[in-house]
Amino acid sequence: RDAAWSRGRAALAAVVAGLPPDERLIVTYRFDHGMPIAEISRLMRLEQKPLYRRLDAILRNLRQALEARGVDRDGVRAMFDTNETARVPGWVSAGNPEESPSL
Repeated sequence: RDAAWSRGRAALAAVVAGLPPDERLIVTYRFDHGMPIAEISRLMRLEQKPLYRRLDAILRNLRQALEARGVDRDGVRAMFDTNETARVPGWVSAGNPEESPSL
């Protein structure tokens, strides 16, 4: 389990690092800093409604990239549904399911 956890975290960090800078910033604001979409849209000067769709698309792409690296959906959920505070560079593990990304 620990080895799978470490591989999953490493894959997530690599996939997030490979995002275009603006998408990486959106993901960082949302999950590292816990910012709501409304605040991100103001900060980045983006329209709020399209930003929700854009974040959904980013998360779908992240999920597909993780699955291509051998991390299945249950493995991703397990990384985010934990009470541990282990951090992935460029990503935070949120113990609150409401804050967990829908990967």
